Amino acid sequence: MRIFLTLWFAFIGVGALAQSGDSLRHSMQVWLGTSYHNTDLVWGGIMGAEYSCYFNRRFSYSVFVAATVHDGIDSVNQWYQDEVIKGAVNFTTAAFQVGGLAGYSFIRSARHHFQISLGPLVRYQTTSNPDILGLETTFPYNNTFKQNDYPAHSLSIGGVGGFSYEYTFKNNVLLGVKAMLQYDSNDDGLHDIFFFIGKRF
Repeated sequence: MRIFLTLWFAFIGVGALAQSGDSLRHSMQVWLGTSYHNTDLVWGGIMGAEYSCYFNRRFSYSVFVAATVHDGIDSVNQWYQDEVIKGAVNFTTAAFQVGGLAGYSFIRSARHHFQISLGPLVRYQTTSNPDILGLETTFPYNNTFKQNDYPAHSLSIGGVGGFSYEYTFKNNVLLGVKAMLQYDSNDDGLHDIFFFIGKRF
């Protein structure tokens, strides 16, 4: 009888803990991590903030704002009188984006949370990376030239999907990691992976 009562109260305690975790439907979090720009072929950084709300135990929706910055170097080489003339141009691509994510939590407990998500985004981007880069040699001067087939400033729509894991501490502070893949109508794709910290309420 004593063993039965012990198991019963343990079951009630676990159930209450899970119910307490599920009752916290809202969360706020901030991101910070790394990002790879598939068009410019360079690494950069991403930071952002997200608000999330659960409709039921499995399904949620969230909205986010984020900023990305990527920078790199384009090398240009030109032969002149059997000699290689080397040149380089630095560039930066920066963007601001907002979006929404519909999420499905295939594991959700008071402490552990695995989720997949998918949704739309709007992205404003500015870049100094040219589409065509060359070097004109008129000895003793070397001149680089740049040509843009696409606008340096763009506003595009796209889609984003991701996978995340988070752990919630006893004070309802959460810590996690998320990987995202996005693509937009400007033909830009990004791979993002970042850590986030937030609070459930």
